[in-house]
Formats: sequence, structure tokens, C-alpha cells
Amino acid sequence: MNSNYEIDIYKTLEYTNSYIDGCTCIYCKNFRTAFAIHNANKRLNDLGLSVDSAVEIMDFPREDGTSMYYAYFSLYGELNHDEYIIYEGEGVTMTLYPIGSNKLLYGNMGDNPPPLVLELEVELPWVLEESREDI
Repeated sequence: MNSNYEIDIYKTLEYTNSYIDGCTCIYCKNFRTAFAIHNANKRLNDLGLSVDSAVEIMDFPREDGTSMYYAYFSLYGELNHDEYIIYEGEGVTMTLYPIGSNKLLYGNMGDNPPPLVLELEVELPWVLEESREDI
């Protein structure tokens, strides 16, 4: 247990298995494919999450062919701060927020949302064989 936060992995898994329907657009598919092989994906898995359990994925293309992604995940647990960076490294930042935070960019978590949101920020290359539609 971390003194800054505690995640209920089992309740989080139960929620993501019953609520989350992943987007099938090529931008979300690219995020899931590219991040699944990223070293930081293990940290996501340690929280009871996977690339498939994101409730929202935002893609911001860059001129160099990479994209800045913001992915949001719902979690059950407790947070002893207004926000807390739980992972920072290898070009990835994972920040926990309470569901009512003014800093969140995304908040559509259903009628009875879990109390925490994880924001994952990462720059990833385009790894799919399909071409981007915005280039």
C-alpha cells in the first residue's frame, strides 16, 4: 500500500469488465497497440488496468508522425491528494485525480463513476499498417 493512494484492483477490474466498451477507431487502436509494448504498460497493469480499459483516448497528431495521447481510466480506491503523479518516466506521465477534480479534461464515467481517474499522457509513434487519416 502506498501512503498517498490505495487502489482496489478487484473492484476496478469488475467495473472495467462491465462498463468499458473500447473505441475501435484507428487512433485508439494505434494507442492500444503502441502502448501495449511500452515498458510503462506494466505500471498500468499493476493498477488492474489495461490499454483496453481506457474510457477515453485523445490523439493529438504531430508533424513528425508521432501523436501525443491522453488516455483516461476509472479506478476504485482512495487518494490523499488533489492530484498525485504515480508514474513519470520514459516519456509517460500517469496522474491520479479524484472524479470531481477541476483539472480533469474528461469526466464521462457513467451514472455512478468510480472515485478516481487516471490520466495517462504519452507520445507514441504510429505503428499500424493503416495510414493516418489526418496526414
